[in-house]
Amino acid sequence: METRSTAVTSGRYLSLPTDFLEMRRLRMISGAQYFELLQSTPEGMYITQDSGMPKLFTITSAIEFDRTPDSAYTVEMQYYGKPEPISSTNATNAILTRYPSIYLFGALWALYQWTLQEDKSEYFYSKFMAAVNSANREDKKGRHGPAPAMRYGGSTP
Repeated sequence: METRSTAVTSGRYLSLPTDFLEMRRLRMISGAQYFELLQSTPEGMYITQDSGMPKLFTITSAIEFDRTPDSAYTVEMQYYGKPEPISSTNATNAILTRYPSIYLFGALWALYQWTLQEDKSEYFYSKFMAAVNSANREDKKGRHGPAPAMRYGGSTP
């Protein structure tokens, strides 16, 4: 559910994307250079009256910079986005495509809860949670490369 998008600054505030859940990274682009912005809490960010390239940002109902940009900068956002909901016009989304067992076991769990078959409901709930946990583990694992190899100089016993 990681998403990248760009926007252009037009003031101290920048609207959040409509599918925004959580920010991972925010960078300003100036020419061919990228400048990483540091995230701050809303209470901890010092707002200066100077203008220039922002160095800090915080998330409230919008992205707020520590200063007014001195020109229009392109901002690259890497964030977690909400998956597309399944509807009559949208038959699939990223979760259904990559992890169909989540929907299958979740639907069976709901079915057996509705029919008051507690033993089957509990069984499919455990399958549903295992599928969710497996998807979360796989997603986290995909963000990191393999562990670095340890090399020793000289002979080893």
